[in-house]
Amino acid sequence: MRVSLVAFFSLFSVLSFSSQSLVIEDFESLPNINLKSDSNVMSGPAPEQWEKPNVLNELKDYVVVFDGTSRFLRAKFLSGTKGKVIFKKAEWNVVEKPFLSWSWRALDWATGSTVKDNRKEDSTASVYVSFKSGMKNYVIKYIWAHTDSVGTGYSKGKWNPAGALEAIVVRTGGELNQWVQEKRNVVEDFKSLYKRDIPSPMATGIGVLTEGDGTQTQPQADYDNFVASSN
Repeated sequence: MRVSLVAFFSLFSVLSFSSQSLVIEDFESLPNINLKSDSNVMSGPAPEQWEKPNVLNELKDYVVVFDGTSRFLRAKFLSGTKGKVIFKKAEWNVVEKPFLSWSWRALDWATGSTVKDNRKEDSTASVYVSFKSGMKNYVIKYIWAHTDSVGTGYSKGKWNPAGALEAIVVRTGGELNQWVQEKRNVVEDFKSLYKRDIPSPMATGIGVLTEGDGTQTQPQADYDNFVASSN
């Protein structure tokens, strides 16, 4: 189901980020975290650099995983909970570096989800990019859907003073347990979705969401290697 805009946009505020660095997050350069052994992988809590919504219980649906080769973020939706976006503040100049690439992997689908019904609009995997103009946030949500066609999506909060969101399916279906790389021109996507120029040359951060509350499913997905680039 669609996350509350008020709760979501409260996560978005600007934090300076080196304009010389293209790596937004690769989960490798994090301070040491307490990884616990589980089968053939080790996992620990989501890094402190990623903000989480205010929840009463410990957030266990996002963890950093080490598989013996690399670290990455794993999202597993827990039954009986609500979808929670986690967000990393990272400012970069999208005029100079309009492309955002990342790797993601679907492990279990949000079966029955669809962007055509807000009661079942669950995301097996989704990535957010935020901009800000004055007090208003503008967000693009990139969705890896189970069955929805690439290019479909929805709009929300057009007249909301806190912010607006435009969602678009960029990948659908495919094999489970296979890493794939996504690369998007966030400037051109913003213009296409919002029908206007970007509100600022600076993006303010990224977010991820895996959820299954609307479909009563338990989707899982992995995320890694968020990089901004000029081409």
